[in-house]
Parts: sequence; structure tokens; C-alpha cells
Amino acid sequence: MKRLFLVAALAVALASQPVVAQVQCAGGGCAEVTIVCQAAPSQATTGTANQILATCPIPAGTLSSDGDQLVINGTYASAANTNSKVAIIYVGAAGAGLGGLIVQSLSNAQNNPSYWELYVLFTRRTNTTQSAPSYSTRWGYTGVGALTSGANATLNLSVDNEIVFAATTSVQAADLSLVYYSVTLRKNR
Repeated sequence: MKRLFLVAALAVALASQPVVAQVQCAGGGCAEVTIVCQAAPSQATTGTANQILATCPIPAGTLSSDGDQLVINGTYASAANTNSKVAIIYVGAAGAGLGGLIVQSLSNAQNNPSYWELYVLFTRRTNTTQSAPSYSTRWGYTGVGALTSGANATLNLSVDNEIVFAATTSVQAADLSLVYYSVTLRKNR
């Protein structure tokens, strides 16, 4: 299955169309998987305010059936200093930006360079209710940072929405960078 996702990622880099692949599911059924957006922007914070580092538009009707899911990943690189840093993923109506619902955030002020991966599984329950369990990992770091994890959302999926990858640093620019993000759609079949 890892090879299939690597092939899909390479295809996105080579073509402008979304990648659709069939993935074997438990019980012998299949689910359609589409990469909605992905990039490796290496976008760093430029100041000390909460700022948007990347946005992924989610067109109306993308999650058209109960059980459809968006798999959201954001990988951040943290500078080796004790400055406070916060990585955040929001979901909201198109144009909401930093006013959307926080579905995952991780903060830390350890003097260790590290990578943080934030992961959210955003699942449609109905057209206006969703769940968003999430988790995070930190590579090259030992200890515990503050974590806001999971949320229940009430987005209207009949209109355009967006996923926002953001960060806040307390002292200086470039303490936290978004180095990779992806949003993948799993259609419930």
C-alpha cells in the first residue's frame, strides 16, 4: 500500500489533475482515494503573529456521502531554540482563514530541532456534522508539548470550505516552518 501512495504522490508532481487510485480495504471492498492538494512549500513564519502558511480549498460537495473522509497531514520544522511555537490546522468555510475551527494544534518551547507531524481524520457524519479525531508526533524530540486534539465540526458541506495550515511564534520569524502538507479524500463506497 505504501508503494501505491508513493506512485500517487509522484503522479501529482507530474500532472495537474487529481490522482485517483483504488486501495484495498478491510473485508475485500475498495475505497476511492483522491489527492485533493499537497505541496512542500518550506514556508516559514515571518513574524510573531498567527499566520497562514498554506490553504487547501475543499469545493462544495467534495464530502458527498456520510462516511467520506479527508485525511489531513501537516509537517512542520521547529528551530532549535526555547522560543514558544504553535502549529495549527483549521477547517472552515472558504475565506474563514484563521477564523475556522481548530482541529489540531501543537505547541512547544524545547531547545531541540525537530519535525512535528499533525494528522486529522475529518469524517462526514451528515451534511452539517463532522468528526475530526487527530494526533501528532514529533521526530527528534523527547518530552511532551501542549496538544489540542480532535473536534466536532458543523460545517455546511454544500458550500466551499478550506483547510488552513498556520503557525505562531512568540519571539522571532522562522522559528517554525511548514515543510509539507497533504489532503487526501477517501470516498465511502
